[in-house]
Amino acid sequence: MEREELERAKSALLEEQKAVMRQCGEERRRLAAEWAEFFTQQKLSKERAEREAEWALQVDAQREGTLIRLAKEQAELKTRARELRAKEDQLAAEREALEREREELRQEKERERLSLAQQRLQLDHVRQDLPSGPVAPLAQAQGLAASGPSAIMAPAPANPQGIQPSATPGPSLRHTKLVLLQHTAEEDQDFLENEQFFLETLKKASYNMTSHSA
Repeated sequence: MEREELERAKSALLEEQKAVMRQCGEERRRLAAEWAEFFTQQKLSKERAEREAEWALQVDAQREGTLIRLAKEQAELKTRARELRAKEDQLAAEREALEREREELRQEKERERLSLAQQRLQLDHVRQDLPSGPVAPLAQAQGLAASGPSAIMAPAPANPQGIQPSATPGPSLRHTKLVLLQHTAEEDQDFLENEQFFLETLKKASYNMTSHSA
């Protein structure tokens, strides 16, 4: 009787041990699965952190490159602005100089015009004073005009008879004066034409400069 009880107790103990072993095996497998899941999540988290760090480095590099490019463009724009301001100042100075020169030429032209008008008025007066009869040869007067006013202003020869010269100039002197005035008027006319041509050239140069600056 006692042996049977002992056998039953032994069998119960073995069953209990088997149950405990099964429970321990299941617990061990569960822990292994949890550890595997943990390691997998840890690996994924590490990979994700590495990707995020790499992306952050790329973003920083792109941002730095963008900042460098913007700084370079800003420096180039400042340099270009300084060059444009210097060019504008130069063009303004050249335009002002051209305006001053054109004003001086205009005043010179006006003075020449007034001088020419005065000479024409004197020429008209001389023509009115000339007699209607024949006068000294024109070639002689033109030769005097070509030799310049000094030929007219040469001292007169002595008067041995003591005859007083006439108070009024003779026809030859008047004709010579007329030719001189004509010669001077022609020179003034040529000068005015040259000045007019120069003024037109100056205006075209000023217009071209203004067009280029625009």
